[in-house]
Amino acid sequence: MKGKEQKKPDHVPPKVPTIHLDSLAGKDDQHPSDKSRLTVLSQQSHRASNVESAVGFLSKRMSRRFGRRMSERKDSAHGMPHPAQPVPKMEPTYQLEPKGTFSSCAVEKLVKGVLHEQLDTIKYDARSCGNLTRTLVDDIKERVKSLKYERYKIICTVTLGENKGQGVMTTSRCAWEPKFDSYASYTLTNKNIFCTACVFGVYVD
Repeated sequence: MKGKEQKKPDHVPPKVPTIHLDSLAGKDDQHPSDKSRLTVLSQQSHRASNVESAVGFLSKRMSRRFGRRMSERKDSAHGMPHPAQPVPKMEPTYQLEPKGTFSSCAVEKLVKGVLHEQLDTIKYDARSCGNLTRTLVDDIKERVKSLKYERYKIICTVTLGENKGQGVMTTSRCAWEPKFDSYASYTLTNKNIFCTACVFGVYVD
């Protein structure tokens, strides 16, 4: 007996060819660009992984910084001082007048003594004039502070120049309380130099 003949299907799907990477890698002479493409793909994947790790690290770091800044802003908004910088507690003194007023006569005697002590034997030198005036200002301020005028701000100015017979005039203008604030000035003149020193005492509440 003859077996039954099998019927073939009307439509047969075409076979898809399978490409193996090993076969492509072995055919360097036929396909020289395939190996370079594989190398580029591996390098790109490696770079992408590095970029992802770097982005993750930076995002964590930025989130920590942002959290610290927000906490500091919340503390400052609620009036909470930073624990590392405590706010000193100051009690009001209710003192509106000085215990002792600025004495122009006493300060003028101090200024006169400093100028004669430092400038009697000095000849004018333009190169050392600046340092000399700063030394005079510091010395005068220290001696006036030794008088212990409490709550007074001491301001001192010194004008020094060569004496050649010229006329020099110095002026000043201040806004203060004439009842408590005052000043003292003295001018020294010799054959070589002239010097004018002014000391202002301003009471601060």
